[in-house]
Amino acid sequence: MSNDNQPVLEDIGVSTMDKNAIGENWKDVKHEFLTEAERDEIALRVNVISEIIKAREVSGMSQDAISSKTGVKQSVISRMEQLETNPQLETVLKILKPLGKTLGVIDLEQPQV
Repeated sequence: MSNDNQPVLEDIGVSTMDKNAIGENWKDVKHEFLTEAERDEIALRVNVISEIIKAREVSGMSQDAISSKTGVKQSVISRMEQLETNPQLETVLKILKPLGKTLGVIDLEQPQV
């Protein structure tokens, strides 16, 4: 029992080190439950959002500043940056504009500069 008389996981027979749970780490879980296409989509989404965050930080603009220039609510920008939502293309383009950025379509095999 824990100090506040609440049972902890071990007290009720659940091992916190149970390797038969979902997986030992995120990589195992991704490969067990997601298709290759889903993993690729997640990686692409993370890369795009990471680049948007980097551009915003380099520009010195806050989420509030982007919001006031674009009309996109700061809370929407925050959720997007935290990968809690899939923003519409229109929203991404609005956010990129005051950062002096846009999206481009490139070959997947093209080396990144």
